[in-house]
Amino acid sequence: MSTGFEVVNDNGSKQVLDKAPLFVFRDKLDHNNPNGSGRQYGQFSNKHVFATRPYDGHTLLTKQGGAFYWLDDPVDNEPYAHVGIGQGEVIRFDYNIPANSTDNYGLEVFGESGSLVYTSNQKALKILDVVKFSDIRPELTTVNGRNTCWSKNYIGKNVAALTIQFPAWNKNSDLMTIALAKRGDTYALEAAVEVSNDSNGDIVPAWGLYVLIIDVTGY
Repeated sequence: MSTGFEVVNDNGSKQVLDKAPLFVFRDKLDHNNPNGSGRQYGQFSNKHVFATRPYDGHTLLTKQGGAFYWLDDPVDNEPYAHVGIGQGEVIRFDYNIPANSTDNYGLEVFGESGSLVYTSNQKALKILDVVKFSDIRPELTTVNGRNTCWSKNYIGKNVAALTIQFPAWNKNSDLMTIALAKRGDTYALEAAVEVSNDSNGDIVPAWGLYVLIIDVTGY
């Protein structure tokens, strides 16, 4: 017979377990490239995950892990980095829960080892949608002149994209990928330039896409 503590979300998925830590909100990094060009780099630890929240009218992307082997830049030598294009926020999550909270109310969940794995005064990563395509090409449509493979309206919510798998292909001299854009209340996954004037020549294209759309309202 199973024992322990579980929190199940509206979709019937287990959201919190007493045997496993949960990713929780840590902080935000602002990206402000008002012309939608240029890139901002940063290093991060492998215990963190990052999600991008573009501002209205902008596209924002990050790359995680060793995703920079195309770039002729010192950041190539770092095992983890992110890159932002346009205006928005990069939201950091990790699984370390501070044990010295000043709150004396709420709910705490401890794992088998006695470590604190969840506290109700932390904002947990809440997944709204999972977007997964083995090949984005059949999904691409043109919306207001932009190549779009997915869109959804989230009235009253701020959402961000946590990218697990991303496509990459050459277009003229640019290396392309897919990034989250905000268009009013609609969020869309659109074709975006990852590297301009790619000097490394053609690459073998990859067309798979796997993105978690998460709720970051109030973060």
